[in-house]
Amino acid sequence: MNNKFDLIELQHFLTLLKNAKESQSIESYIYIKNILNTIEFPIPCVIFPKGTKLVRTRVHRDNEDFFSSVGELSYRKDIQNIKFFGRANEPGQSTFYCANDDSISIPETSEIIRQNIDKEYEYLTTGLWIAKENLLCVSLLTNDDIKDQHKELEEISKSFSNLAKE
Repeated sequence: MNNKFDLIELQHFLTLLKNAKESQSIESYIYIKNILNTIEFPIPCVIFPKGTKLVRTRVHRDNEDFFSSVGELSYRKDIQNIKFFGRANEPGQSTFYCANDDSISIPETSEIIRQNIDKEYEYLTTGLWIAKENLLCVSLLTNDDIKDQHKELEEISKSFSNLAKE
């Protein structure tokens, strides 16, 4: 098989993935992961230069004490206790969620905003991190709600769309 899918191969591949996904078992997850590991996908990335300010926000759960150390605003180190999938991680995998813009960090984290939960208030803690070296990061593509609010992301999105058309 060559490196590019033709339309029939792509449809077959997507059907296999859809069927595996619908079974919702650990075996199907491993199957999907193994299939995807054999294919190279173009992923939009951005390099944040050394010195870039990164914002990380965490929600305080009901009756949870405020964070008492910087480590609680860092990535999780107790990977054995990460039992569920997150937005960008699988069980047993820690991911440092952050943004280079505080106007993105809070809406991405707030349960009231993200999940449309009817609460009068919620407590958030925000920390500022400064990159000590250049960071190569996966970039999340924009949606219509945040269009034209993040210039670099818009440029990456356009580049990715052009690449996908090739």
